[in-house]
Amino acid sequence: MNRDRGDLLACELREDGSATVRRVQPLDLEYLRAVEGTLSEWASAADEEA
Repeated sequence: MNRDRGDLLACELREDGSATVRRVQPLDLEYLRAVEGTLSEWASAADEEA
């Protein structure tokens, strides 16, 4: 795995004793909040029931 200083890593330990390490992308919270604001058309009571 190519890795740069400052990369975020996720480690997974399995029951069999093996482990994996992978690079993860940080969440862009500002972008996600902007997208969330466009999803109001699916916020009706009928959508909640579905």
